[in-house]
Amino acid sequence: MIPLEELKARVEISIQTILKIEQYFTVSHQATLYRLKSMGYINSTVYDKYSTGIINSARAYGYPTALYEFAPQQPVIGDYGVLAKELFASEAISESHYYELMGAIGVKFPDTEEENENGY
Repeated sequence: MIPLEELKARVEISIQTILKIEQYFTVSHQATLYRLKSMGYINSTVYDKYSTGIINSARAYGYPTALYEFAPQQPVIGDYGVLAKELFASEAISESHYYELMGAIGVKFPDTEEENENGY
């Protein structure tokens, strides 16, 4: 995905390439920069240079900005909710901690006892 010119010459990886990687793999900007730095493709100076202004850069290169903006409802991939429920059911965590964990993935619970009676 990184152009050969950028790899062979060991020149600075361009913001265009970074944006393409992020969009293709649907991964956050910070995660991409971290991975590129840990693999030795960018140094701390480049990391710092590209750490800000990503929404404007994405717009300038014609990429959608949804990947870089907060979205209250994101799909949950994995078994986070299931594990939280199991911990609560086994009394390993408190009810308030369970609600906090579920709230982190966007799950809201009813506030009243009447509404809770109809739940599972």
